[in-house]
Amino acid sequence: MQVQQTIRGARLGGPKPAAPRAVCSSGRLARRGMPVVRAVAAPERPSTLNVAGQDVGPKDAPLPSLFPTAPPPPAPGAPKLRVAILGGGLAGLSTAVELLDQGHEVDIYEGRQWVGGKVASFKDKDGNHIEMGLHVFFGCYFNLFRLMAKCGVLENLLLKDHTHTFCNLDGDVRELDFRFFVNDTKIGAPFHGLKAFFTTPQLEPIDKVANSLALGTSPVVRALFDPEGAMQDIRALDNISFTDWFKSHGGSDASIKRMWDPIAYALGFLDCNDISARCMLTIFQFFATKTDASVLRMLSGSPAVAVPGL
Repeated sequence: MQVQQTIRGARLGGPKPAAPRAVCSSGRLARRGMPVVRAVAAPERPSTLNVAGQDVGPKDAPLPSLFPTAPPPPAPGAPKLRVAILGGGLAGLSTAVELLDQGHEVDIYEGRQWVGGKVASFKDKDGNHIEMGLHVFFGCYFNLFRLMAKCGVLENLLLKDHTHTFCNLDGDVRELDFRFFVNDTKIGAPFHGLKAFFTTPQLEPIDKVANSLALGTSPVVRALFDPEGAMQDIRALDNISFTDWFKSHGGSDASIKRMWDPIAYALGFLDCNDISARCMLTIFQFFATKTDASVLRMLSGSPAVAVPGL
């Protein structure tokens, strides 16, 4: 999908491409200061078979219930709807893409003067690009990769080494290194994760033991042989913070401060007191069951430049 927004004389969304784009239209909500963005389908692009990177793709998605296949083309003569979507963030834009692919007409109502939500970015007074939210892409973001491939911006992701870097105070840099080889043979999940957590200098030995106790009694273990069943258990933890869940299973405060708060900030700009156990354990489940789910990708530029197709 491609979107152009014209609000108070300012056209946002980057340079105009050759393909048709969406233009603000008038309407009751627009007159109240909420622009209406007409979403139109972009030209068909070549399919991308392995959209998530080197060796992980939609075929590797561990949970069909979370990563469904793309819906089939609409049947001939199927009714067409005109759909209003409130909010031009990633959820609204991706919903519009799916509806457009089904032949429906879509209007997006966005209260801000730009679209993208937490995928957007802006320049501050010094010319620095400030990101609204999403800034790293884990290898388990299959639905997002599929959307980026459809928009033709997947090549703007840069694959990083399979290690997470923690920058502590006073220039103290530690790693959580998932790279695990035996005689040039790559060792995958879950063993690469066990190696990473037991060898990281980011945690003291006592905290590693506490982590083992907490995660060893979590639904992540069930995910190794029953991913869908484990996901049902994890969904039931949406109303408890990760801090409360983790400490109730023997986890330590030092582990939260040194390891899990930074990861929670990377996921949602929330600390472990405010992010749900469901969110964190969902990611842990992917890390434990798919070797490259924990590989990070970064954008080759600011979101405003690297994901204009969204």
